[in-house]
Amino acid sequence: KTAGAKKEEGGSGEQVCLAELATRVLNEPDAEEKAKKTIEYRRLWLNGVVKVPHYNTPPSNLKDEPARPPSVQMVHPTKVKQGSKVAFIHSLCHAESYAIDLMWDIIARFVDQDLPKEFYDDWSRVAADEARHFGVWKERLEELGSGYGQFTAHDSLWASAQDTAHDLLARLAIVHMVHEARGLDVASIGLAKLMRSNPPDTVSAAILETNVEEEITHVGAAVKWFSYICEKRGLAEPQKLFHEYVRKFFRGALKPPFNIEFRQRAGMSEAWYVPLAEKGGKEEEEDEKKTKEKEEEETAHLPKVGEEEEEEDSFMQAAAGQIDDFFDAINS
Repeated sequence: KTAGAKKEEGGSGEQVCLAELATRVLNEPDAEEKAKKTIEYRRLWLNGVVKVPHYNTPPSNLKDEPARPPSVQMVHPTKVKQGSKVAFIHSLCHAESYAIDLMWDIIARFVDQDLPKEFYDDWSRVAADEARHFGVWKERLEELGSGYGQFTAHDSLWASAQDTAHDLLARLAIVHMVHEARGLDVASIGLAKLMRSNPPDTVSAAILETNVEEEITHVGAAVKWFSYICEKRGLAEPQKLFHEYVRKFFRGALKPPFNIEFRQRAGMSEAWYVPLAEKGGKEEEEDEKKTKEKEEEETAHLPKVGEEEEEEDSFMQAAAGQIDDFFDAINS
């Protein structure tokens, strides 16, 4: 066995449990150390020197909230500084840092659910993905003359994690199949923001595109395990139960437009989410289209002054709102 494995197992040679490693990450306040430990613990898991968690209760050192770096000033979501490209990238970096904690929390908090090894395979993989994403964004911030902690941030997603701490299906539904799936919907807005910077930030855009491909598999893992648990427990049809959980734990309706392609690749057909959307999703889009067509007919005789500027303003207003959703989706 590797030296790292022996160190984690201790002098007695007894294997450490993955849930114990999860709490070590959650209780680590340094964001960079969280990421390093995550990569190392995933390696140990793949090497077969870490035990599958089987407990009647979560680890005694699992807390309600993870330790977080004191250098990152936390504020209300409406107070987070936005607008600049670097601030946007900082939000992505912060999102990935919190995602590390969320993935380890789902591993440690639900150890009494009699879950198979494959469950821990998936979520330790997702945690390692998030750790790499954090590292890449942190490095990108430094290349741009900034750094993680140079902007304010918020922790509102953890409220959803706390609201669903008692129920694994609720956690999968709200944190991963609602919030994280929303990140897939608005990723294109983030890419547009990066490419509209002067000059276009092709480096950051490439990072985001790569990360989003992996985020699709993260949502896919949630759909997979939500469906598995429903079947194992003999519960209602998964899509129906998902609708019930969202209506109970999520405030408001889901916001279209949806990235149908990305969601489909994650295993979420429209039957999963369209019934939960504002006015059914497609119905709202049709209403908006009809309204726009009517307005165009009524104003067709008017001179089109400043049209290019108006389109740009509209784009930026839409982008600002949807980028906020992007922050809310993955990170918050």
